[in-house]
Amino acid sequence: RAIYDKRMSDLIALAGILKKSAMHQNQQNKGTGSVEDYIPPPATASIMTVQFLFFACPSVLRKKYPEGQITIEHINSLVLEVQDMPRWAKLIRYILCPGVRNENLDLDPILPWIQTNEGKRRLEKILC
Repeated sequence: RAIYDKRMSDLIALAGILKKSAMHQNQQNKGTGSVEDYIPPPATASIMTVQFLFFACPSVLRKKYPEGQITIEHINSLVLEVQDMPRWAKLIRYILCPGVRNENLDLDPILPWIQTNEGKRRLEKILC
């Protein structure tokens, strides 16, 4: 979780720096256009989502006795602990929503997920 938090804070800081830079440039050019939010690439959104789901949707190992057979059971819904709620909110606000709200479909992080089984499972876990 510490690595996830560090990456998230780096992305938020990068977004802030880029927004300030764009606002400053817009003021110098005496423009009245709006300054867009930073949109993380879909690959970054996927990596951050997978990392979040790693600790929010744990897998359970079960061993059958006496055969010794090990099975992996996946929990299909989020198991959010109180400490993970701010992480979930930041993932939605800074990683997923900017790409989904943008008109450029190449920046939508969810569209590539629909094309693979793993992506569909990831989307299902987020929506459930």
